[in-house]
Amino acid sequence: MHIASYLIFCFFWGALALIRMYLTESTHLGWLVWNLILAFLPYLFALAFMTWKGIVRYFAFFFWFFFLPNSFYILTDFVHLYRFPEMIYYDIVYISSMAFAWMVSWYASLELMHKYWNIHYHKVLSWFFVIGTIVISIIGVYIGRFLRFNSWDIIDNPSQILHEVWLLILSNWQIWDIQDIYRASVSKMFEVGAMWLWQFTLLYSTFFLMVYAYLYHVKKH
Repeated sequence: MHIASYLIFCFFWGALALIRMYLTESTHLGWLVWNLILAFLPYLFALAFMTWKGIVRYFAFFFWFFFLPNSFYILTDFVHLYRFPEMIYYDIVYISSMAFAWMVSWYASLELMHKYWNIHYHKVLSWFFVIGTIVISIIGVYIGRFLRFNSWDIIDNPSQILHEVWLLILSNWQIWDIQDIYRASVSKMFEVGAMWLWQFTLLYSTFFLMVYAYLYHVKKH
């Protein structure tokens, strides 16, 4: 059911993408499909964790946790609406269809892990796991959106991530100091309306926790 729902939204988004290309004669925002693919990976790794045995399942857990922020990240892609004001009402649905596909993947993957913790640990601990996972993922979204790091940078350039996050901590999470010239230039696009990390984390974590708790409650009943 999860995969079917995800594919329905993906096919709808794909149709909208083709129509958008025809209307604008460009591929602008077409690259968002990459974010959609990354958002689906956590669900695949969650399935792997639930089915694999031995030490390899913990590798699946690592990669699930590693890629999970991508499933939250798509919601922040609404910042691109300002770039094409002539298509703004079309792009609201265009990006929303991706966001709903992301929500299916995000909820489904976290629900699988939540069930595992319910079975093997106390139910209260399982909810602490859910809350902690959401909070850490939102911090990852903040680092990705404003520091402009990608998931693979954790493996490819971990020292740079640690250095810039440390500078962010020293500045009381109020400003960021990007060392790379290209990332710094891209980050300028998102400075307007930017929030401090604690504000961003509190706002988005609360929202996603409410969404998850509601969907979890509805599915149980």
